[in-house]
Amino acid sequence: MEICQKSVSSKLDIFKILLWFILVIAYFVVGPGTLTEAWIQFCRQFVLPAIFFVTFILFVRSKWGSIALYKKDIKIKEKLVKKHPGQPEHAIALAEAYRNFGTALQSQGKNAKANSLYAKAVHLERKQAAVPRQFHKL
Repeated sequence: MEICQKSVSSKLDIFKILLWFILVIAYFVVGPGTLTEAWIQFCRQFVLPAIFFVTFILFVRSKWGSIALYKKDIKIKEKLVKKHPGQPEHAIALAEAYRNFGTALQSQGKNAKANSLYAKAVHLERKQAAVPRQFHKL
């Protein structure tokens, strides 16, 4: 644990030194002026574009990455339903996964596909509601 803390603190120290070095270089590249002007110029040229790029990548990952996770979740739950047809909790979980995936697709404007997933969810839920249950006495 101490080794990890030391490596993190040493990486942070290296980052601080590197940031100050870049700031000093930026000050001399910009020309005569105050340190604040150099910092503003540096932020405009490097920091702000980097922030926008990282934000864009995270946005894209969250939109399209979630679709892949929903598909994977549905595949796993479909296998469980096929493997254990007598257990209603698997079918109910699959119906919930269909609804969640449908909601995600609807938020992206894919209403036809979302409606088909909603229909699958309703079909599973009705199918499970029609099965008589035996409750055990405690």
